[in-house]
Amino acid sequence: MIIVDLASGFGNQLFQYAAGLAFKAAKGRELYLNSSRGNIHSKRDYREFFTSSIFKEDITQGNVWNSKLNPFGPWNPTMYLPPRVILRGYFQYLPPLIPIMHTLRESVLGQLITKYTKPEILKGGFIHVRRGDYLNPQYKLPVQTKEYFEQAITYIESKKPITQWIMVSDDIEWCKMQDWSNKNIMIFEEEDEVKAFYYMTYWSEAAVISNSTFGWWAAMLGAHNNGSPVVYPKVWHLEKNPKLFPESWTSL
Repeated sequence: MIIVDLASGFGNQLFQYAAGLAFKAAKGRELYLNSSRGNIHSKRDYREFFTSSIFKEDITQGNVWNSKLNPFGPWNPTMYLPPRVILRGYFQYLPPLIPIMHTLRESVLGQLITKYTKPEILKGGFIHVRRGDYLNPQYKLPVQTKEYFEQAITYIESKKPITQWIMVSDDIEWCKMQDWSNKNIMIFEEEDEVKAFYYMTYWSEAAVISNSTFGWWAAMLGAHNNGSPVVYPKVWHLEKNPKLFPESWTSL
């Protein structure tokens, strides 16, 4: 059995679920998701948005395989694992996730479509502005500037026209205070983060993301799947250089 200890926010938990799917595919074992812990953003149980499977009590007995010490480090789902293993960590390494990406997309979007209606705006590209806890220097995560977002928008629009830009953020007030040179930006206000995520996958003409797993996954399941341009920050982490990005994505 593959048991995944879900932890942290929605984007991080998607990586943990993805790792579970990768090991399940490689080992042919049952996958079980334990309830989430350590989420400073929400008290919600995200498992209902990942899969239709029903999980009861957490499973705590098993050999623990922990990747927390190196969240961006390489791992291989064909590696030896004990018969009953608990996965802990972040697993933010793209290569082993590519084979299960379609399965994950079908699973997650299949769940979200049962929870939410379609957005009123069906066509466009999204801009994800992540600030919030990133303003605390202890996280080693650079806060992206207005200049970064404007350069990314300009770059994408030099490649293709965008029907509408929709800006999603955990700091709506900061977004409203900026004098954006592109007047085709609508600031989207939505308290339900999962609903916002679902809508971001719809706005798949293009994606401009912050150095955030939340925006990364929205871009991967939406714009990237649609063959549309994705721009991400050149400096994702102040101390690490993760292997997370498809060759078709552009760093600025």
